[in-house]
Amino acid sequence: MKLRAVPKMSLIYLDQNALISLGKRARTTDFRKRLDSFFSARTDAIVLSFWHLVETSYGRNPERSGELADFIESLDPAWLVERHEILRLDVLDDFCKHLRLDHEPTPRVVSRSEMFAGLDRQTGGPSFRGTLRQFVALWRKHRLEVGYEESAKVADRMRRAKKSGKVTPQATVRAARELIRSVLPKFTPSGLQIPPSTAKEYLSQVDFSSIPSVALDVAISGYEWAQSGALGTARNTLIDKVHLLSALPYADELVTDDHLFYGVHDVAKRTGHVRARLLECGEFLRRFEDNRLKSSAGASECSVPPKEER
Repeated sequence: MKLRAVPKMSLIYLDQNALISLGKRARTTDFRKRLDSFFSARTDAIVLSFWHLVETSYGRNPERSGELADFIESLDPAWLVERHEILRLDVLDDFCKHLRLDHEPTPRVVSRSEMFAGLDRQTGGPSFRGTLRQFVALWRKHRLEVGYEESAKVADRMRRAKKSGKVTPQATVRAARELIRSVLPKFTPSGLQIPPSTAKEYLSQVDFSSIPSVALDVAISGYEWAQSGALGTARNTLIDKVHLLSALPYADELVTDDHLFYGVHDVAKRTGHVRARLLECGEFLRRFEDNRLKSSAGASECSVPPKEER
């Protein structure tokens, strides 16, 4: 199925705490009217990802999680395809360029139904057709923590390896090429099987810095491993990284007050693949404030719960 891109707009990606803050403000009728009026102009659009739903499922209060899911649904946002799918598409684009194939890149920002359809193709499961409240409730019931814990262990090992000088440029290239190999297509977009020799030749010469997902992964991981201590809980650190990898190349603005995002942004920009500028939550909320309100009102509403409560 060929994905359809959302209409050309300025794409605003909210981190989870910014999304929560916006939801709290939107409980008031006046603010909600201004919010709806702003986006009805269709020059700007909220864009979210599957991982917002994952984070929503971790709220301490199930009903509050449901309320946030309802709010997300009411925004009718655009959706980034899942992080692994973005990686696969980025590699496909670079591979087709290498082979000089006539290839039109697949949109990364799509409708909700197309986002879920992509997840279904990855898992082989049935297509989800319920409400976002229902999805969050299901995820809350069946989620697993093993992946987060394993990621934290790997990050800790890599932090020690970097400190001891074992993370060399050669090792970085090998790891990046292995990541690329894991999603390398077996068929061309027109359905022709790709010979193993062609894939091997591509991998031997590929420049990972030309592939947005891989270049950003290397840059952000390097920043993470250079930190002296843990950046947060295993789950939150991993999901924050996924938000960055997904949003930085494909959104125009990333709304966050998270210190990690600001620390990583300068490092990530050096890859040449960063499109999104960072925007403080208070500045974003003030776009919907009445001129009669004090400019500090938006910032006062941007206090967020600790990471552990997300």
